[in-house]
Amino acid sequence: MFGIEVSVGVASRHYLATQHLWTAQHAARLCGEVETALRKTQVGNVVEHRSHAVTAVLSSVAYLECLVNQVFQDVADTEQGQPNSRTEGITEAAQSLMRTLWTDARLDTKLTVIDKYQLALLCVGKPRLETGRDPVQSAALLVRLRNELVHFKPEWHDHADEHRFERQLKNRFADSRLPGDPWFPNKCLGAGCASWACDTASALAVEWWSRMGLTFDYSADMRDWANP
Repeated sequence: MFGIEVSVGVASRHYLATQHLWTAQHAARLCGEVETALRKTQVGNVVEHRSHAVTAVLSSVAYLECLVNQVFQDVADTEQGQPNSRTEGITEAAQSLMRTLWTDARLDTKLTVIDKYQLALLCVGKPRLETGRDPVQSAALLVRLRNELVHFKPEWHDHADEHRFERQLKNRFADSRLPGDPWFPNKCLGAGCASWACDTASALAVEWWSRMGLTFDYSADMRDWANP
């Protein structure tokens, strides 16, 4: 008697954009709670406070990166004429152009995150996001702040002089309520910055998604999960 061995493969597809958004919002909430506790009762951890602020910034930009990458990759992996709820709203002609640029030109490794959003709109024949106003203006600053944190280099800075990020970000969110100079990173990386990062990323995503004409509800997961 002969046995027959059968091997069955299992494949799955995962999406991380909303996970990054949830993480950013969760970190922003925790940052606010720690900042309030430290301010009122001196109970809390300053290192933890900054950690939450940094996490909110990094995860907010990761959310933007993942969201636009997901759309391009879903289009690239969907054959012409094949239905895909995640790409509904994008014409076949636009999908063909996006597929070519993403797969053949490998633009995923050559463009900045903001440029990817603009390219997608160009492919679908919709107006580009205005670079001199929000949500793009704030999103570009958020990406610059993320890059500064990721590629941070220590430098001497006279506390009496205005830091370059202070000029750009000062009026976009409230300073950290904890004592400490100079403005960057001490006053910058607080609850105000953390919340701004989340709001900025969400604003760009919502505006872009609407302009793209996509019908898939990418934020549905957030409603099923516990509040951040």
